[in-house]
Amino acid sequence: MITRQGLGDIHMGVRLDDIDYFLAVASHGKVRAAAAALNVSQPAITQGLQRLEKELGFPLFERSSRGMQLTAVATQFRERTQALRASLGDAIKEAADMHLGELGLLRVGVSPLYAQRLFVPATVALHRQRPAARLRLMLNLNDALVAALRLGDIDLSINALPGVIPPDLHALPLMDDALCLVVREHHPLLSKRRLRLADLVDAQ
Repeated sequence: MITRQGLGDIHMGVRLDDIDYFLAVASHGKVRAAAAALNVSQPAITQGLQRLEKELGFPLFERSSRGMQLTAVATQFRERTQALRASLGDAIKEAADMHLGELGLLRVGVSPLYAQRLFVPATVALHRQRPAARLRLMLNLNDALVAALRLGDIDLSINALPGVIPPDLHALPLMDDALCLVVREHHPLLSKRRLRLADLVDAQ
């Protein structure tokens, strides 16, 4: 009885540098040109191809005086390998970018009062420095933003400082903002030298 051997039955010990050697030779057609492109020695390329062919169990090139020609099987193998190698390269770069803080999702809470003045300019600057970074915005009032921050729903918040800063949070002042009361001319509140919130309860 003959059965089809599955990938799980094959021990694959393929080295990534051997894949790179194979793709370089397939692209340049000669070991010398591939070695120069990768800045490695010709024996390293030759040994890598031999290891890869031994691991795969089939020849990759037909060798002649004109150079290295891909076999029919290797032609299809090259197409699949190029796509996988490109995906792996992207994955490695993405992981490195995330490690360096150049990529990833930053969840920001913003009070409507500071969205235009602080958040928008900061966003423009961030995308100029980190084009791959992504932002998720939560627009809400102070109490809701502080609660979301403590729950871990957002990473940071731009809002007015609360009267008492919770001990598990760290606050960094960004600006001084003066609050003004706007009333009509000759309003009774104008006669007071100092105002309390209680004075506003019955104000008309």
